[in-house]
Amino acid sequence: MAEVEWNAQSNRYEVAFRCDPRDLDRALSASMKMPIVIEQLPKAKAEKYIQQYLDKHLKLFRQTEDGEEEPVVAKRHWVGYELDDRGKYLWLYFEWEPSPGDAPLKIENRMFMQVEPTHISSFTFTDIAEKPSLHFTSSVPVKNVPLPARKSR
Repeated sequence: MAEVEWNAQSNRYEVAFRCDPRDLDRALSASMKMPIVIEQLPKAKAEKYIQQYLDKHLKLFRQTEDGEEEPVVAKRHWVGYELDDRGKYLWLYFEWEPSPGDAPLKIENRMFMQVEPTHISSFTFTDIAEKPSLHFTSSVPVKNVPLPARKSR
């Protein structure tokens, strides 16, 4: 589950992504092809592995106007991560800086789907009154952002 909010001052989406640490351990272990337990790693190494995983499995992008070129992926700014006080959830914090343009923004989310094919992930946009949510599955990993396309300045 993720909460997403547009910050008009920074022209970025602020993202708080909540996951079960065991799910992330399994996904990182499969991706890195070695056993990984985030809580047992030095923070810098854990952040490196998490960011590499995010780069592969979670993207905000804008399709080019003609649709023929590769999509332009938003720049991700890593903020950090924390384990909640009960150890039940791991929170990943980052910001997405959308690429310039008028084409609609899309999110591609394949987090945890290689180790749990039935995984469903939700992104809720908390800055919109209706708080719309996007639901991602392995069969539908790409969704349009439920806001007018943002132009970065």
